[in-house]
Amino acid sequence: MNRNEELILTHCRNLHRLSQKRLIALENEDVTIFNDLLIQTEIVAKYLQHDGMGLVDRQQSIIEELRFLLTEIQANNQQCCRILEARSVKTREHMVSNHNKMRLQSTYRF
Repeated sequence: MNRNEELILTHCRNLHRLSQKRLIALENEDVTIFNDLLIQTEIVAKYLQHDGMGLVDRQQSIIEELRFLLTEIQANNQQCCRILEARSVKTREHMVSNHNKMRLQSTYRF
């Protein structure tokens, strides 16, 4: 395996690790860590894009691992999206509920 292949695999492994950590951070409702991990992910993705330019299809062993890692990353990202969507629905319901309570309180003041 040449240096370029090693770099690409390292970047993908890092993206995979970061996607797992983002999912855990969301599950633990730690928004600060989640946001920090998103920034780290963007940096690693830029390195991957830059270093991936030299990869050719005949390098089958690296392609198979990349496919696996990218499939796992996609699954983790989809789970993060489901959690975020569920939380945004809860947040909207909570905001609507609080808004309605405030309206009722202001409407029925004597």
